[in-house]
Amino acid sequence: MKRHVLVVFGLMTLLALGTSAFAQTIQMKANIPFDFVVGNKALPAGEYVVKSAGISSQALVIQNVSSKQIATMLANEVESLQPSAGSKLVFHQYGGDYFLREVWGKDNARGRELPRSRHEEELAKATTDHSVIELGALR
Repeated sequence: MKRHVLVVFGLMTLLALGTSAFAQTIQMKANIPFDFVVGNKALPAGEYVVKSAGISSQALVIQNVSSKQIATMLANEVESLQPSAGSKLVFHQYGGDYFLREVWGKDNARGRELPRSRHEEELAKATTDHSVIELGALR
């Protein structure tokens, strides 16, 4: 019986360690100098707090510090071969429209990727004027 309890405890510990390594939480502050879109919500330029919501950290909360406007979006995990040197936000720009697409934490090879909205898909098909902009986070 004692051995059975130890085996179960060991398996639960491994499961907990694997889950915590997979579910990296994100919390950063960033100054975004342009209006942008998260999902279907347009947000103004300004200072933002970006953080994981919940234990799984699949949901991201993007909140304007001064106006308190909030956008919440489910994000997919993405991986890079190299850890990010610093926390950063990645935007896709089509003409004058900016869309938040990725969020990366400092020293982390795993980030979060936001799905494209229908509007972003349409712009991507209609224009060849596309840029990727990386903004470093303040913390």
